[in-house]
Amino acid sequence: MMATELQSQLDQGQPERKEASPSPSPSEEAIPTLQSSVNADPFATPTHKSSVGVDPFATESSARFQKGDKVHMSQIVKGDRVKGTYTIHKARLHASKAYCEYQLLDAQKQLYNKGEWVREKVLKVDQKR
Repeated sequence: MMATELQSQLDQGQPERKEASPSPSPSEEAIPTLQSSVNADPFATPTHKSSVGVDPFATESSARFQKGDKVHMSQIVKGDRVKGTYTIHKARLHASKAYCEYQLLDAQKQLYNKGEWVREKVLKVDQKR
């Protein structure tokens, strides 16, 4: 409807009412693009990843414990949860440089679990009360 027709109907006082037309369909040029994205393999490797990544300039994590410090951690022995007390033997920074790991010595000066490296977040400072 042209603007002049609308103006003449308004002047007469009875504008013609029309139902809203549906939204225009995508142009024929856009249809192949939409179809190609719909038919894409959902298990295909994406061409780009999200912007989340490792900061190459991040500062290294500092160790909370030093060699000789007394620490404890929760253990399950014969089905019971008990507190295991250890001494720090060695420390190292994990390959990701995000956290420290420790080798522990028990009361008999034996390595905990054949020298297994234990994450820092599992250990707590052992304080005498």
